[in-house]
Order: sequence, then structure tokens, then C-alpha cells
Amino acid sequence: MQDEALELYTGLLARNLRLTPDHMPLEGSIAEGQVEIISLVLYTSGLPVTCPNGVTITRPAIHSCISVPVWPVMYRAFLLSLMGREFIDMVVHVDSELPVDN
Repeated sequence: MQDEALELYTGLLARNLRLTPDHMPLEGSIAEGQVEIISLVLYTSGLPVTCPNGVTITRPAIHSCISVPVWPVMYRAFLLSLMGREFIDMVVHVDSELPVDN
């Protein structure tokens, strides 16, 4: 089930962020480089549990955390030079409850 969830998630991520199958940005993507899936966990039993980011999960859910390289909007050249970087990694963490058939 975990492999199926990863395959589905990867496809949706690529479509939503305009990425190639290997997570590189296509034209019009907000990403400036390869998007990294930091963690993806499907929780369906053994609840409650704590996700890798410290949130308590009490119902069936999917945990995801990705890193998206983006350009800073304001003062970008200054900010990037201070950090010695080409872009900023925006980390997005989402825990989404899964619908359960009662």
C-alpha cells in the first residue's frame, strides 16, 4: 500500500507543481530546481502516532513533507548572497486525514 501511495502522490505532486517525473521543474513551475520528497507516510492503524514533524495523528491520514527550491520575492540578490545560495528551500509539511467509510 505504501508503494501505491507514493506512486499516486508523486504523480499528483508533479502535476500540481509542473514537474517532470524525476521532480525537475517544467516551464511555469514555482520550483527553481529538483523538488525533494522528504517524507511520505500512510497511517491507517496503530493510532495515535506522531508524524516525523511532531504532529499527533489520531485518525487515518497521510503525512507528507517536501522541499521546494524557490526564489525569494523580496531582496532576493541580497538574501541569497548572505546565505551563499542560489535559491531558498521552502519546506511544506501537510498531514491530511483520509476519508473512512463508516
